[in-house]
Amino acid sequence: MGGTYHSKDRNRGISSIFCPATFREVLRDPEQARLVQKVIKYKATRRPLKVRTLLYQFYGELESNYCNEYLFKNSLLNTKLLEAHGLADTVVLNEFRIANSIADFVLLNGEIRTFEIKTDLDNFDKLEKQILDYQQFSNRVSVVVSSKAASRMERSLSGSTVGLIAFNEKSSLQTIKESVVDNSKLSHEVLFKALRKSEYISALRGLSVDIPEIPNTMIFRECLQLSKRIDILEFQTAVRDALKTRTLKCPDLLNSDKTPKYLKHICYSLNPSETEYRRLFEFLDTVH
Repeated sequence: MGGTYHSKDRNRGISSIFCPATFREVLRDPEQARLVQKVIKYKATRRPLKVRTLLYQFYGELESNYCNEYLFKNSLLNTKLLEAHGLADTVVLNEFRIANSIADFVLLNGEIRTFEIKTDLDNFDKLEKQILDYQQFSNRVSVVVSSKAASRMERSLSGSTVGLIAFNEKSSLQTIKESVVDNSKLSHEVLFKALRKSEYISALRGLSVDIPEIPNTMIFRECLQLSKRIDILEFQTAVRDALKTRTLKCPDLLNSDKTPKYLKHICYSLNPSETEYRRLFEFLDTVH
């Protein structure tokens, strides 16, 4: 049985609980999920408790001792999507490839906003290159850092259009510097390559572009060239709308109080079916 000490091993162990891969097992077969062993291992009391209570306690430990990327992402999802916009007309893309970078969090509503997360556990060396990649795709770009790193990052971003958000204790977000709309670096190619085949064909047809009857081996290159003839802002809007078709199966269940706030990002990422949500809720109410 784990104690309440906060060793690096314990912090990393608890951190490994809050990831999509761990909960994917729960959605498939709760009885076989390795999460049960982890919950028992890091449990800090002999008293029987529901899994949802234990996970709530573990999440609180991470907030106090080990602010990893999941806490940042979950806070962004709860604050920027569920509370600020809702699910009706806003979509979030996680770990989304833009040019040669992987964006942590992309929010699509009337515009495209990209957020790059840098925890105190991360390396900042690639940040400048990541920002340049995101600006070829997004209207607005922001960096999210810990409150400890905010002053240094504010100096670094001074004079730029990039926004800055500080992640404070207890998972609250504070806007230090508002992002500014910057469409000057948008790239047809970067926007186009963000789409799946069905999406870029749909986007072009929605712009009244005729898709030629050519072999599949040639369709990508031909459609890319066709996209470059379209006004960049018009094309970006079509790309945004195509990506917004990546909708959730059960938005009401994600928004439900049955889905704990500390699991919102995991559930958004996994996009469970109604049956899978039922398995999750039953698992959370088991006692260990």
